[in-house]
Amino acid sequence: MKAIEKDEMIFIDKETQKDIKSNILMYNAGIKMASVLLKYYNPKNVLLVLGSGGNAGDALVLGNDLIQKNINVDAYIITEIKNKDSMYYLNLFKGNIIKDINFDSYDLIIDGIFGVGLNRYLDKLYVDIINKINNSNKIIVSLDIPSGIDANNGISYNAFIKSNLCITVEYIKTGMLLDDGLDSYEKVEVINVGMIKPNRLIDIINIYDFKNIFPKRLNNSNKGTYKKASIIAGSTIYPGASLISYNSLLSFKMGVGFSNLFVPKELYEIYALRHPEIIVNKIESIDGHIKYSKDDLDLIMKRSDSISIGMGMDISIDLYESIKYLLNNYDKRLIIDADGINSLAKYGLDILKNKKCEVILTPHLKEFSRLLNIDVLNLKKRYYKYIFKIFKRI
Repeated sequence: MKAIEKDEMIFIDKETQKDIKSNILMYNAGIKMASVLLKYYNPKNVLLVLGSGGNAGDALVLGNDLIQKNINVDAYIITEIKNKDSMYYLNLFKGNIIKDINFDSYDLIIDGIFGVGLNRYLDKLYVDIINKINNSNKIIVSLDIPSGIDANNGISYNAFIKSNLCITVEYIKTGMLLDDGLDSYEKVEVINVGMIKPNRLIDIINIYDFKNIFPKRLNNSNKGTYKKASIIAGSTIYPGASLISYNSLLSFKMGVGFSNLFVPKELYEIYALRHPEIIVNKIESIDGHIKYSKDDLDLIMKRSDSISIGMGMDISIDLYESIKYLLNNYDKRLIIDADGINSLAKYGLDILKNKKCEVILTPHLKEFSRLLNIDVLNLKKRYYKYIFKIFKRI
């Protein structure tokens, strides 16, 4: 799947307008949006809720197309429309302009308030209207992006539309796949209106990207035919994290032949017979925490085609030194999670520079914040940019 950033979307819009007039692009968008809407719904009475920008024009074109199909359409304008193309289609609008909203009269609401350009927090007028739309129990259709969501990072600006359907132009916006953007719509449809190709797009991994990764399993095979995965996890303070990793048995579902769990010796009896398919191993420890041991790590590397480390291990210099040793000596795949990441944040990222193995980091937002030494709010505002930066650093 491909997604586009705000600046790139604005750029291709402007460049396309060198060959196609902006009001024609708006007309193409509105007509195609109407077609998609009617594919999903059969409304009788529709309300357009309009802002002052180009999103309003898309909604007005859509509304006129519905009117030609004998659907009643009214429009409510929150503030004066300022976009010249939207004003052009407002003058052509065949429906009624209403001054007060009574949602009971409608079965479907078009969100034409804000588009991808929104970059400010909303005042009370917009917050109240958005909340009323969300609480109306009507079908809600957003145009291009649900209003109130930042098109880049998915942060909401005090309030955001929660639509049943979002009809977006050319590409899904990155903000629709991050933060509150993920909860701003139930389904999305992408329409093409003839814009030029962008210079850059963001690749979004989905289930179809994994379709051909796993080879077909042989009928004449056994566990020795397949790879070996190891998890290094746990401490007496956080024994549950290793239990979650242990219980998932994800490596078996993904085709691993041998699965090893390495835990501090104090935890061995908790896991030893819970799932006999997993080989549970003791590692050297101090007070229920991993102790840096080359012998233990050499054994783990010898037994493993991939290693995961860090879950529930608590932050420590021994964990950090263990990760450093693996980075310098292991030549396969190392996944660093949870307290492994937190230990990197505390003791330094430089050890990642000379790694011998393939490294995957799996931070949640707070761990990511610690790793980059950036507060969470600032990180959320520019989340996707920092993803690129951290992988560049590694």
